[in-house]
Amino acid sequence: MDLNTFQSILTIGETVSVEFKRCKDGIGPDVYESVCSFLNRFGASCIIQI
Repeated sequence: MDLNTFQSILTIGETVSVEFKRCKDGIGPDVYESVCSFLNRFGASCIIQI
């Protein structure tokens, strides 16, 4: 993913195929659930802030 694509995703925000997650204490079960649901659908982007 190039910088322009990343900035575009951040500007648009969450959609059906983009989800933002904040993981202060490590990657939790909700992140794994999101990734699995994206894989079972048509693919997506999960932006994780640690």
